[in-house]
Amino acid sequence: MVSHKKLKRFLSVRDVRLANREEVLRFSGYPAGGVPPFNDVKRVIADPEILKSDTIFVGGGDVDKLLEVRTKDVIDVSNAQLVDILQDKAENADAMGPRVSRS
Repeated sequence: MVSHKKLKRFLSVRDVRLANREEVLRFSGYPAGGVPPFNDVKRVIADPEILKSDTIFVGGGDVDKLLEVRTKDVIDVSNAQLVDILQDKAENADAMGPRVSRS
């Protein structure tokens, strides 16, 4: 999962959130769930972990379509900035909430 804390620090902003459906369509030109990596978005940020896979599945322009593309191609074409934005183990545990022991 993406760490909002790390992303806010990188962007030097107070808050970040996911775009709603209307914003996704307005800024990318595609419906939420179908946004391909080749669109009108001006800035792309990706975690370097993405490079561990030779290919990735991305939106195909419609919520019912996916494309398998080479990861390097997506990074190159989108001019993605590679930044450590994944949650650390401690953050991930906090996001999962308290654990209940059933002994």
